[in-house]
Amino acid sequence: MAPVGKVARGESLEVAQVQVAQRELTERLPWLCSLRWLAAAGIVSLTLGSAYLLHFPLPVVPLLVIGAVVAGYNLLLYAWIIALRQPTGLVPLRLGTALAHLQIVLDLVALTGVIHFTGGIESPLGGYLVFHMVIASTLLQPLAAVGQALLASALYGALIFLEATGRLPHYSLGFAPPDFYRDFAVVWPTLALLSVLYGSIYLATSIVQRLRQRERELSDLTEAMEREKARTETAYEQTQAAQLMQLRYMYRVSHELRRPLSAAASLLKVILDGLVQEQPDARTTDMLRRAYSRLQQGLDLVVDLLALSQAREAPLREPRVWLDLTRLLEQAADEMTDFSLQQGVTLELDLERHLGPVWAQAEGLSTVVRNLLANAIKYTPPGGRVTIRATQDGAATHLAISDTGIGIAPEDLPRIFEEFFRTPQAREYAAPGTGLGLAIVKTIVEANGGEVRVSSRLGEGSTFEVILPHHYPEMDCEGD
Repeated sequence: MAPVGKVARGESLEVAQVQVAQRELTERLPWLCSLRWLAAAGIVSLTLGSAYLLHFPLPVVPLLVIGAVVAGYNLLLYAWIIALRQPTGLVPLRLGTALAHLQIVLDLVALTGVIHFTGGIESPLGGYLVFHMVIASTLLQPLAAVGQALLASALYGALIFLEATGRLPHYSLGFAPPDFYRDFAVVWPTLALLSVLYGSIYLATSIVQRLRQRERELSDLTEAMEREKARTETAYEQTQAAQLMQLRYMYRVSHELRRPLSAAASLLKVILDGLVQEQPDARTTDMLRRAYSRLQQGLDLVVDLLALSQAREAPLREPRVWLDLTRLLEQAADEMTDFSLQQGVTLELDLERHLGPVWAQAEGLSTVVRNLLANAIKYTPPGGRVTIRATQDGAATHLAISDTGIGIAPEDLPRIFEEFFRTPQAREYAAPGTGLGLAIVKTIVEANGGEVRVSSRLGEGSTFEVILPHHYPEMDCEGD
């Protein structure tokens, strides 16, 4: 038993194909009537012109009668088409197909009569049978078009045979010898050529039908892709909204946690600094110091979580502006000077002269520089050196922070930007950290359209390079 979903899709596809066929048939039936008006007018005008201006020996009255009959049944057919139209404006498929068959049959009979009265096998109008087959191929399925082709061949062959055997009178136009129409040496090749021609029409009709089928399938596929694209865009927007809500929730929670943790840490620090009248004993002091250390770790974690949530929300929240890179790096170095002195680390600036401004988020880029500097100083032994370098080329700004610190093992390099990850060397060398600093750096840099790279040798030091491509306000997305 087929799944319900597949059955429903199959039924909907079949309905869509029927609607397409109805629409094509509804458009082509009136078009065929329009051609028939031209045919009727052509029969009358060519008959009169050929008989009275060119003086061809044509039976005028029978041809005019055929022209009038064609115009008469064309009027009835057009009225029938109008009457068959549904409220949707479409003609029912079965009735419309039957009407198309009827039109083509009537046209073939009328054309055979015109060919008979204009010379039979000599008539130059015999080629219009092929024209009718082309029309049939645009309206009907291949087998139905073949049936119409066989009918046309039968009518034309019967006409030639009846004229050749004298059962029908022959109206000569004077272009051929008097007994030309009786020469079966000419009749049989003509009929054979006609059959080959109709076989070609059948093949062409089959190819056209296959192309139409492929076109319909392509159209259905395109519509399905458009629907899937719309669903994907909607899902993406919903995901973005959910992510933004999650980030804002994280921001609010981190912000609320920071206040009581900061207050508790401040109170413990007052006690540890001896600013209260009664001093605790050594054991109590040790316990307070440990409590303060743990509380400070929690506060650092909350601060970093707050920074990470802000970094992730930055593409939607913080605009980009032109920044004086030299000034930004000098300010960051000044802020880190005391920390580097405490650690016994030399902090150097090596900046390219005349650095141009960068198009970035001000707070975000400052956070990136401070985090990278803090890490470099923190994991560099006393006597080491941390260097800030900045260069620019035609495509990007390159900011590199190098140290002579403990370095990173090759197996740890792929994971250093993961949240909460710290290398074994980092855990052994320095006090506990949050493991969020480099994740914050990567998030901010990517939010600014850049990338961050790292190279390191264990025991020799590391270099973190931030690459910010040159952007301009008119090139950025809306909201930047």
